[in-house]
Amino acid sequence: MLIARGLLVKTSTVVDATLISALSSSKNNKKARDPEMNPSQKGNQWHLGMRTNIVEDTESGLVNTVRGTSGNVHDMLEGNSLLHGQEVDAYGDADYQGIHKRPDSKLGVTRQVAMRPSKRRTLDKSDPLDR
Repeated sequence: MLIARGLLVKTSTVVDATLISALSSSKNNKKARDPEMNPSQKGNQWHLGMRTNIVEDTESGLVNTVRGTSGNVHDMLEGNSLLHGQEVDAYGDADYQGIHKRPDSKLGVTRQVAMRPSKRRTLDKSDPLDR
C-alpha cells in the first residue's frame, strides 16, 4: 500500500533487529514458559524473549517490514529474507558481517555493514582514513 502511494523510495534500506525481553518468571496456564521465548545474549548480558527484525527506508524513515522471531534466532538468518528485492543498498550493523556469502543472498544489492567494535578500537585515530 505504501509503495502504491509512492511513499517509499525503495532504493536503500536499513535492516536491524532488537530484543523484546520477557519476564523470566512468566508462565502460561500450564505452568510452563512460553516456547517462543528463548534466551539470547547481547554483549555480556543474557535476555529471555523474542527478537524483532525491522527494515526501514533510509530516505523516508518509514518501516516497510517487521518480523518477530524466537530470541535465539541470529539476525543474519533473517537478514536476506527481509529485503523486498528492489533495493540497491542495504545497511546493517556488525551482526550482519558475512551476510553476502549466504546462499539466500539477493544479487544486485550492495551491503554496507558496520565494522565490529573490537576492530574499530584498534584503528589509529590520527590517520584520516581510520578516523
